[in-house]
Amino acid sequence: MSTKSSGRTIAIILLSVSLVFIGNGLLQTLLPMRGGLENFSTAMIGLQGTANFGGFIADCVFGPGLIKAVGHIRAFAGVVAILAALTLLFPVWIHAYAWVGLRMLTGICLAIRRSVAIGEVSATGVATIASRSAKSSFGVVLAKAILQWCSEATGWRVPLGSRE
Repeated sequence: MSTKSSGRTIAIILLSVSLVFIGNGLLQTLLPMRGGLENFSTAMIGLQGTANFGGFIADCVFGPGLIKAVGHIRAFAGVVAILAALTLLFPVWIHAYAWVGLRMLTGICLAIRRSVAIGEVSATGVATIASRSAKSSFGVVLAKAILQWCSEATGWRVPLGSRE
């Protein structure tokens, strides 16, 4: 496999994970703002946020079993599809208590998606990077990938250059 195609594969992995994190950041930022525009009380917006992170806790119970039962690719595809549908329900079903349930379900989906993505990054991602980069540059490429993934979570863009 050529160096050019291995660099392209690594760039695609980094880009896809970055897009998922950006979408997650937008969802988590804009939903409370929309709740404020819909005149939800601050306590209700706080309850919705709590429900969202309650979904992350529920992931600890449901996530591993789902991933084991259907596999990581199907689990990822399924929860991302459900997450897309749930995201479309927020502007359609504008009710404070309904949003609590929707935020709980989106929290579960986001957590399972993150578990699969982090598992992929740490397992398949590293394996892909290892198989696609030269032995002498593996450490540098892996460090750049980890820096990229961590920085995207905070919204900080790291210019990594084009050398692998």
